[in-house]
Amino acid sequence: MKNVFIVGCGHSGTSIVARILSSHTKVYVVPKETGVFFLNESDTSESIIKDYENYASTENKEYCVEKTPSHVMCIKKIFEVRPKSKIIVCVRDPRDVACSYRERGFIFKDGIERWIMSYKEVEKYFGDKRFIFIRLEDLLKNSKSVTNKLQKFLGLDQEYLLNYYLHPENWYSNIVIKNKPINGVGNNHEKLRNWQINQPLFKTAKRFDLEMKADDYKDVEKYKGMLLPLCKKFNYII
Repeated sequence: MKNVFIVGCGHSGTSIVARILSSHTKVYVVPKETGVFFLNESDTSESIIKDYENYASTENKEYCVEKTPSHVMCIKKIFEVRPKSKIIVCVRDPRDVACSYRERGFIFKDGIERWIMSYKEVEKYFGDKRFIFIRLEDLLKNSKSVTNKLQKFLGLDQEYLLNYYLHPENWYSNIVIKNKPINGVGNNHEKLRNWQINQPLFKTAKRFDLEMKADDYKDVEKYKGMLLPLCKKFNYII
């Protein structure tokens, strides 16, 4: 079984990348965020991962993909448990991430701080062949090219993956949510996530152009010293 883990700051496209990969005939994606690498005992993490691998095998899949964004803080443990793993790191403009966090009831600054914390953890892996960094903006603009690149990185046979939404899944929810919730606060969060993963890729990004407020620009300026080096690595201009 080949193991793949999808990580990154929350609200950076990890769910949609997992959803797209789930449409490949050789891929099984665990339909929830397990947080398995935050468990204290490596043996317990190993046992849970093995259960998912066994299920993937019963489905005649060759790849077992797990997506928990915050596992970006657990890279060392991932490789202790599954040394041959490949890691997909999803990235999005920090200002868009912060706007998305605010939609869940957080403050703008929370999103900026989480973005910095997440990518400082993985910047040392730039150039490491076990990692691929996928910018959400690139996925939206050049969907077929990016999904082909992703399949090549994983060693998958090339398949067209962008019709995933034609076969709805009930990830994060007991049912498929057909109508978009009014927001992502409280109980609506999981419903919104299910609705999102069953939609075709939207074609625009840069929500911050419309949503940032005066105080948000001050927060970006406040954290600019930490943001700039990371943004430069990901080709974001702030």
